[in-house]
Amino acid sequence: MNPEEATEIGRRLKDFCGTVSSYRLLDGSSARGGTWTAGGCLILAHAMHVMLSAKGEKTKVAILKNKVPQHAVCVVRLSNGADAFFDGDGISRRDGLLRRWLEEEDVAPPLSIVFPRRYPDVMPVPGGEQEALKKRLASIFNPRRRK
Repeated sequence: MNPEEATEIGRRLKDFCGTVSSYRLLDGSSARGGTWTAGGCLILAHAMHVMLSAKGEKTKVAILKNKVPQHAVCVVRLSNGADAFFDGDGISRRDGLLRRWLEEEDVAPPLSIVFPRRYPDVMPVPGGEQEALKKRLASIFNPRRRK
């Protein structure tokens, strides 16, 4: 994925995560009543990781933590060698993501980004909602071209 594609995907992802239909998907999950940045972040990061990995992208799920896990993101290695961090707020670089969580989300320092081999707390969206989430994310990653 090149940086321009990543920027566009980040914009579409942020737009999607602000919609009523996206919150309906969350309400059918273990993150009921949460948001894509508070409660649903691991569901979103995992879904993105699975979908983008299947497309051949180099991805990982990363966890932001101080003493305890605070947030999950999907990290994609771009064609220029940089890492892009995707979450419900769209796309960030590492420094911007850390700054946002320290300043805007008011998380106590020190805050680090870790790449666990396993993240057993993943509670995927069940049943039909999981398929609906996959379809919605697929439309973000593979937009229909307008003729």
